Amino acid sequence: MRRYAGPSGSDEALGVAVDPSGTSYVTGESNGTSGKPRAVTIKYSSAGSLRWRRGFTGIVAGTQANAIAVSRVPGKAGVIIAGSMWNGMSEGGDILFVKYGATSGATKWWRTIGNGEAFDESAQEVAIDPRGGAVAVGATHDENNGFTHGFIAGIPAAGADGWGHEYWSGAGGTDFAVKYLFRFVGPGDWDKVLDGTAHGDDICRAVVVSPAGAYAAGETANAGSGTDALLVKF
Repeated sequence: MRRYAGPSGSDEALGVAVDPSGTSYVTGESNGTSGKPRAVTIKYSSAGSLRWRRGFTGIVAGTQANAIAVSRVPGKAGVIIAGSMWNGMSEGGDILFVKYGATSGATKWWRTIGNGEAFDESAQEVAIDPRGGAVAVGATHDENNGFTHGFIAGIPAAGADGWGHEYWSGAGGTDFAVKYLFRFVGPGDWDKVLDGTAHGDDICRAVVVSPAGAYAAGETANAGSGTDALLVKF
């Protein structure tokens, strides 16, 4: 068992990934003495020894990491975390990606993707695509109209030219959305949006991407049975 206690306040682990050697990577949120929450990522050896610890604090305000994935694509290896960072305007937040070197923990790059100042985006899960890029699923909250929609964002291995798409099938609640995006296969790209039979939250909380397809898990709101668990293969 290993415990991380920040300088003050609460610390919460929200994402974990393990590579084939048994090395583990944990990420989450730590509230320090500055009052500005930061995303903290820690690497442990298979025996539990601390290898490195890195914190990422937003330029304007705090950051939070909700998910982490390890890329083992040759020439594009590393650790990518995904979460949110406040953009400093009208209480909006943007989806945040940060890539660290798996061995050194050095920051390779960081990027944000957002819909605008009045929208609050947050990534809930992240997966690595076959080219070493990252695909994240989450939600965006429209503060002007009071609606929440499914949100998909992606970024290539080099950290440039990110993309984001917002999905919804109607007013009321959040929609379950996932995008399977391999641009090098051309017409094979697709996206899916699922809406339950009742107004309520239909949320994609986890996604795994492989050459054979994408597996997404979450919840969907149904009129007769309330909220149901959902697992879908695309």
